[in-house]
Amino acid sequence: MKSYDSDHRHRRAARKGMDGEYFGIHNSKLHKILKNKLGPAANAYLIADGGTCPYRYQLGLSADTIAVEATMVEEGNGKSDDTL
Repeated sequence: MKSYDSDHRHRRAARKGMDGEYFGIHNSKLHKILKNKLGPAANAYLIADGGTCPYRYQLGLSADTIAVEATMVEEGNGKSDDTL
């Protein structure tokens, strides 16, 4: 379960952008969680770096498969089994 302090810390860290180390650590954790939960189906949802410098991060999903929905989460009450 995420705590308020953890959520606040992540928001504060991302407010001015992320450095490469911060992004790499959290992207690695995200990959691990997705692979654990989705198995082989996770590949389409993993953030890829394109393999060459300069890195261009992208998802393997096509644009027509992505939908954005607005959700409201009460401050400090977000619940999750996995914390990034």
